[in-house]
Amino acid sequence: MKLSAVLLGFVLSVIILFCGLAVGQTSQPTYTFDPVATCMSGDAPVVEIPGQEGVKGVQLPAEMGQFGNYDFDLKRTFPVGRYQLHCTLWSLEDRPARVAIYAGTADGSHLQITWPRDCPAGSSIDVSAYFYATSEFCRLVVKKMEDVSAPSQVVTKLVLTDTGQREYPRLEGYWMVMQYPAPWGLRSPVIEAKLDEARQIYTTDFGQAIKDLPEVEAWMDRRSVAADLCARADDLLRAVRLTKASGLNETTGAVGEGVEKLKLAVAQNRQTDMEQLSDDLAKMLDGLEAAVNEAVGGIVRPELGTDIFTWVKDWRLVGSGGAKEYSEPTPWRMAYDDQAVIRLMAVGGKVDLESSWTTSIYRGETMDVIYSVLTPMTVIKMKTNRLTVSTSGLAFDGDPASELKTRQRADLISATTRYVFLFDAQAVVRWSNGELVLEFEKPATVGLVRFGRDKSVDGETLDFYRALLANPPVQCVQIQRGRNVEQIFEGLSGPPSIAPVPHLVRLSQQPQSKLKVRFDAPVRTAAGGFAFVPDADRFSYELPDRRYAHTCGINVHDVLMDDNLYKELKSLGCRTIRLACGADMPWEADNPDRMKEMVQGHLRRAREAGGLTVGIDMHGLWQPNDLSNEKGFKDPALLAEFIRRWSMIISWCKPFDDVIGWYDLMNEPHIFYERESVEPFVPFMRKAIAALRPLAGETPFLVECVNMANSVGLEFWRDLGDENIIVGYHDYWPHMFTHQRCVEPGDPSMPAVFYPSFMPAIAWETPSWRSASPDWQYWDRWKCDQLSLPVMRLMIEKDLTFDCGEYGVVGYAGQTSPRSGVLWLGHTLERFARLGINHNAWGVSGGFTWNTPESRAELLRLWKRYADQSPPAAETPSP
Repeated sequence: MKLSAVLLGFVLSVIILFCGLAVGQTSQPTYTFDPVATCMSGDAPVVEIPGQEGVKGVQLPAEMGQFGNYDFDLKRTFPVGRYQLHCTLWSLEDRPARVAIYAGTADGSHLQITWPRDCPAGSSIDVSAYFYATSEFCRLVVKKMEDVSAPSQVVTKLVLTDTGQREYPRLEGYWMVMQYPAPWGLRSPVIEAKLDEARQIYTTDFGQAIKDLPEVEAWMDRRSVAADLCARADDLLRAVRLTKASGLNETTGAVGEGVEKLKLAVAQNRQTDMEQLSDDLAKMLDGLEAAVNEAVGGIVRPELGTDIFTWVKDWRLVGSGGAKEYSEPTPWRMAYDDQAVIRLMAVGGKVDLESSWTTSIYRGETMDVIYSVLTPMTVIKMKTNRLTVSTSGLAFDGDPASELKTRQRADLISATTRYVFLFDAQAVVRWSNGELVLEFEKPATVGLVRFGRDKSVDGETLDFYRALLANPPVQCVQIQRGRNVEQIFEGLSGPPSIAPVPHLVRLSQQPQSKLKVRFDAPVRTAAGGFAFVPDADRFSYELPDRRYAHTCGINVHDVLMDDNLYKELKSLGCRTIRLACGADMPWEADNPDRMKEMVQGHLRRAREAGGLTVGIDMHGLWQPNDLSNEKGFKDPALLAEFIRRWSMIISWCKPFDDVIGWYDLMNEPHIFYERESVEPFVPFMRKAIAALRPLAGETPFLVECVNMANSVGLEFWRDLGDENIIVGYHDYWPHMFTHQRCVEPGDPSMPAVFYPSFMPAIAWETPSWRSASPDWQYWDRWKCDQLSLPVMRLMIEKDLTFDCGEYGVVGYAGQTSPRSGVLWLGHTLERFARLGINHNAWGVSGGFTWNTPESRAELLRLWKRYADQSPPAAETPSP
């Protein structure tokens, strides 16, 4: 993760005088206060911190009752806006009363900044919290939160940073969402008007401005459900059309009518009707799907099949270069690894997005922009005679400069990026100051293809893509009949004359691949890596046999020693437990018996429940410190300590071999390819596995990938010298949704996040909604599938065993976006079934899925469906 501007500004700030004068003229002024000098209470006990020379602080005394407080004078009035508070708390007691910190206003009211905090005796904690002040404040208030007959922690430092953000994040975040394309045209003038009015008055009448925000949140949550239903309806109606399934006219008509009724209810903000119409449409789609499947003798929803070779949105095929793993091209930002950027539209216009499993279509007022992984060519269908392209980092061969040039069905080739502009009619071309203008006699079609620096762009290649521009493949319908897969393609204007070949099918043909797909088509490859079957609008292949593990479970924290917990989980459909050792209980080198008792207690309870398999996870507080970077993984002493701890754990587990399923050696390895070499991780794990294998016997080792087990870390997977390995990763994408309000824990000023929807990338160090607009992406099931590409590639190349050790939706999603959480969970579990791997939700503790009623119900429903279940007959490759 990049160090954010907010954090960087804080780190670079110079500590200032205690009275709170601002640092220079920085954009984010920082103020440091001495609690002793600024405390407004004359009887405040001032104490010295033992072993910390010259460090003094203010302590709330034992006789002060619950909610008693001391005020600290800030020497000035701070305006409405967003701030970051850093404070240091010391504990001089075995069990001090907890404290929380508030901002105090001139009229005596308090605005909460931090939750109550604890710290162990004789130690300190540094608290960092963002908060939004909804009114001016001039004091910091430290409040005793418990009626405990002991003093509270000692406050030794208070540091306040003004982020300069005056907009209310919750209001501004929803307004920002509305600036991005409306999925399936689902927009509401009623909601837009409420947000516009609120933004006009929030500085003068804050209470009135935010009164409608709960209604806006409810609308956004229901709109996400509507977007998912519209996407499903679009896929199924296309399946009926391309398969020519007969006898379904009445059903498809009802579905079409249901979609239009739902769109009208969304537009008019009739939320009760939105919910009922969504339920009605879902039932109609279930019926249509069953009827189509029966008519074609297979299944037409690709995520419900077992075909990992099928189309997945890999935007590198469209030329997005070395961008982040979640990036995809959009009309307002198509970025490339050499920093070139192309912009076709501005954010904020009236644009609709249609997202399918192969294609994203942005329908605007002046053009439609079509990105499809079925072809490396971006297609722009003009609705006016003029196309303006804003660029940076581009130059063209035979630079047209600022003069006018007429080109007849010609091309423009970028010398910097080998990016080719094709058009199907005569154009007048103007190029000046990073702006390319194409003018036609009537609306035309423009194609954009990027070949890269190492690809030649000859006349034959250009002729091929000019011909392709006339009717490129855009959409696909897949029918899976047991082992056989048929894909039917739809072009821009009818059936295309070439059938593209899925990139993962091509990967299966490589010599190193363990899973081989069989097909008999005459495949050709054009420049740019585009593989296709000529003179066809469909492509068929047969799937290989592969292993499936339709088991599922949940993470359990080490401190949860409930005698009935495992029996309850087993009765609910759970089959596997990932025991998170160190989630709450730290490693005590001098007292291993405490941890031994904990581990064996969990294994004993799992055995008594019957039918549960337990994986032992070395979680954060148990693994040695400093295993968080390249240097740490090179340290022989850390390796030796790692092996020593695991040797003890394995010895504790030996009496429970019938229950143990695997040893998860390290949770979320903190080594990141973006900022350091990840290569030291591999020899570290090889040496650890070689040393531990004689102790573990036949029990598998589970090894999670680098980059904190995010699937992108699988791009760096290497052989570990042991056959009995499970490959581990975690699936939380998009983090902005699943981890919402984790960066600003529970902060009510932060917007809720909805799925599927446009959202910014999460910024772990700063207020997430301040992310720049280029990082905004539309996240739906197909975008989440994209992040599983490394899993699929390794399956095909190595045929390894996989496990998703963590996934889930943070509990805050249950407060304002429960329907979105259920959708995300459903899509995620369907993907695991398609991959055929074990998966464990996070978790019984920790504020995630299990603690949100709607998400928990969905998890249990899918447990019942997938636990111990082989693929249905239509999905199972024939012997």
